[in-house]
Amino acid sequence: MAAPIVYRYDDGNAPVLDATVGSLNNLLKKCLVEGYGDKPAAGWTLEFEDVIGNKIALRNNPITGTGFFLNIVDNSTTTCSAQGYETMTGLDSYTGPFLPAAATWNKIKANTSFAKHWALIATDTFFHLIMYPDSNSTIPLIVERSVANLGGIFWAFFGDFIKSNDEGFNCVIGAGEVKSSYGIASAGSLYDLLRANYAGGAATGTRTGCPRGLDGLPSPKYLASPTTIHTCRTTTGYQTAEVQLGPPYSGDVLFASRRVLFETGTYTLRGFIPGVFLTGHDASGFYNMALQTITHDARTFLCVPFGGFRAGSITNDYYSGSGAFLIEINAEWNL
Repeated sequence: MAAPIVYRYDDGNAPVLDATVGSLNNLLKKCLVEGYGDKPAAGWTLEFEDVIGNKIALRNNPITGTGFFLNIVDNSTTTCSAQGYETMTGLDSYTGPFLPAAATWNKIKANTSFAKHWALIATDTFFHLIMYPDSNSTIPLIVERSVANLGGIFWAFFGDFIKSNDEGFNCVIGAGEVKSSYGIASAGSLYDLLRANYAGGAATGTRTGCPRGLDGLPSPKYLASPTTIHTCRTTTGYQTAEVQLGPPYSGDVLFASRRVLFETGTYTLRGFIPGVFLTGHDASGFYNMALQTITHDARTFLCVPFGGFRAGSITNDYYSGSGAFLIEINAEWNL
């Protein structure tokens, strides 16, 4: 597996993510299948497409990976639906869903028409999609994060995870978010991002799953991280599960751990999310590193900042909701 390719909203000829119906599908096709500017495609294939209905089915490399499918329906200005399948012979013909029902991915905050900040980091078998649904193209991202109601992030991913067992169903669809003013305010969603299984409320389940459990039986299985894993933040804040674990990152020592995937309920270990590291630092050391790189001991990471606040506040709630996590970008993700 080669090192991932980093695609960003500020690349030359980069696709635009905005309130246009189908803009997310276009972004995924440009990054994963076609390439743009001087950025090559990641090596995925477009298996099926309904241009009028704004539906696509993407497949990761079946030689180096599972070859499972991602189905996106992008027929709204603000959201799309996302589902994984083991097999597809058409947009309406499939087997082996990853989730009991398709998940909602938030791409645009309601009632805004600005082009959004985004980054997609991909290999031929896995990708991370970082979207800032609240972002305003006329304001730098770091400024947005200090302005009320402009700090949300949506993190989505799909592809083959690093498996801990001998299995053939190690493919995951997932998403987590920090909300600012769209939907709910912050409402503990920083914690939900860490587990990457938030779906708008406990009653609606999860956005993260795979087509089978470790037992191999054909039934969707929710995946999550243990609730004792945390990421960096600036203060202990109002969510009791979110804690500051250490000093700000200063460049001398980097405390980081891979993101574990367990089956929910049983906590059966399945593996790790490729490339993602949660840090044991106060987030203030990363505060001014909006989608910037950090190189430490010859390993390079994309620092992914996020902010969340209770509506209308940029004081205590803003700082208690700020954080960052890292995605490694200069090495193979199987390490």
